[in-house]
Amino acid sequence: HHPHPAYATFFCNGNRMDNHSAHTLRTAVAMGMELGNHSFSHPNFNTLTQTEIQAEISRTDELLQPLDGKKYHLFRAPFGNVNEQVKQAVYTPILNWTIDTLDWTGRPAKEIVQTVLSQIYNGAIILMHDGYENTVEALKTLLPALDEAGYQTVNVSQLAKAHHCVLRTGSVYIRARKQGAKA
Repeated sequence: HHPHPAYATFFCNGNRMDNHSAHTLRTAVAMGMELGNHSFSHPNFNTLTQTEIQAEISRTDELLQPLDGKKYHLFRAPFGNVNEQVKQAVYTPILNWTIDTLDWTGRPAKEIVQTVLSQIYNGAIILMHDGYENTVEALKTLLPALDEAGYQTVNVSQLAKAHHCVLRTGSVYIRARKQGAKA
C-alpha cells in the first residue's frame, strides 16, 4: 500500500508573513499546496466596516499573489466570525471548518488524533494551526491513519471539486457536499 500524498490549504495572516514564511509558502505551493487568505491582522470581522474588511483581505491577497500567482484567495474568517455584512464584503468563497482540533490550546497529539478520527467523514474540513509541536506530532499518526481508512487528504479546492461542490462568492462552507444535496 503506497500512501497517497497529503495536501492542505494554508490560510495565512498577512501581518505574520516575512521572507522566511514567504520562502516556505512558495515551496509549499510548488509541492501542490494551496494558499488561502486569513486576513491581515486577525480581527473580529463582525465588528468591522465593509471598507475595513476589504482592506484586511486585499492587503493579504497582495502578499500572497507573488507566491502563487493568484490575484484572489479563498478566505477563512478569523474566529470563524461571519455575519451578513462580512458575506457581502468578501469577494471570494468563505471556507470555515467541520472539525476543530483545538490544537492551539496545547492539547496532546493523541487527543488531536482522537478528535479527528472520531469525527471524520467524506468531505470534512479539518482545522489545524502551524507553529505547534503537538500538531506536527499528531499529523505523523493522523495522515497514515486517514490514508489507511481510505481517505485522501486534499486542499479545499480539490475537496470541493471531488464533491462537485461549486464554491460561490459570499457563501460560507464548513464542508464539501454536492449542491442541492440534503444537509
